[in-house]
Amino acid sequence: LGVTLLAVSKITAAGYSMMFRTTECRVYDCADKILGKIPVTGRLYRIETDVPTAMHGNDAPISVSLDDLHQMMGHISPDAAKRLVDMSTNHIVDGIILDEAQPAPTSCDSCEYGKKTRKAVAKISDHERAKELGATIHSDLWGPSPVQTPQHKEYYMSFTDDYS
Repeated sequence: LGVTLLAVSKITAAGYSMMFRTTECRVYDCADKILGKIPVTGRLYRIETDVPTAMHGNDAPISVSLDDLHQMMGHISPDAAKRLVDMSTNHIVDGIILDEAQPAPTSCDSCEYGKKTRKAVAKISDHERAKELGATIHSDLWGPSPVQTPQHKEYYMSFTDDYS
């Protein structure tokens, strides 16, 4: 979208430092010499460059659905995505027009998958222990592992007898 993002952690890891103020961000070298100032524009620290920010040769704004914008902006909430391009408010992102004719998104498979959780396993069992060996067996399967064993195995399975 023609916005330059800075990885502050990369800048500080390289030995530089940054100081954020209400009107600007200052970047310093390891000898505390100021290297640059990044002014606040709206609610963002924007780098002023001579490089055009438009990504399209014709400089015409593109029209996208709210669902597409939600995905383009890294699956942020549809309300937040809408506020980014809303002309009547702060209008943070230029070059995108929201296509109001498209239906509003009802659900996003990627977002639903990312929010999935599983029920916690109880640490203390609420059932009576087995009375004899082999009466109740608990098993657990883990995998696939991101790293294979030397024998090229990717899964681990355990069995625990409830009696023992």
